[in-house]
Amino acid sequence: MSFQSAEEIWREISIKYNRKPEGWQVLRTKNSREFYDIFISNPKELWQIKLDTIYGKPTGLGIKIEDENTSKIRKQNIPSYGLRPAPLPKRFMEKLFREIMVYGHPSDESLEFLSRETLRILHTIPPTSIENIRTRTSLHGPFIDSSIPSGYISERQRDLDLKLESELRRIMYKKHPFYR
Repeated sequence: MSFQSAEEIWREISIKYNRKPEGWQVLRTKNSREFYDIFISNPKELWQIKLDTIYGKPTGLGIKIEDENTSKIRKQNIPSYGLRPAPLPKRFMEKLFREIMVYGHPSDESLEFLSRETLRILHTIPPTSIENIRTRTSLHGPFIDSSIPSGYISERQRDLDLKLESELRRIMYKKHPFYR
């Protein structure tokens, strides 16, 4: 069992996603300790990535999980994760950015419109590769986000999770000597 850096896994997943963008799902959780777990699956494969943060440039590592039933973590009624063209009107985008610059946040009216459009896009436009995005704006998601881990798929996965955590902690100690 050899772990890969999060960057290596992102590259592998990106290549596979761009070849076949349908059927992907992403589950993010924060475990009871300090790290984040991201489970990424397509219809046939599953990866687990453990990160110190989901912001900025995280430190992380992960592994492709072999011989597990990905259907145990896949949610059937959630639209597939992916990139989708979001043909939002240019005037709306200018208004949205202006509101954020002046008030620090979008207006309720803009948020309502954006929410409606996001749902419409998620349910009507299938995911596509990055090369096929031709609009000025795009949607990236959805992520299944949970603050409570949903449990382990198996005992083997629990053991793997503990090894990932131990190795990430070792990397963090090495990278940041005052990390505790």
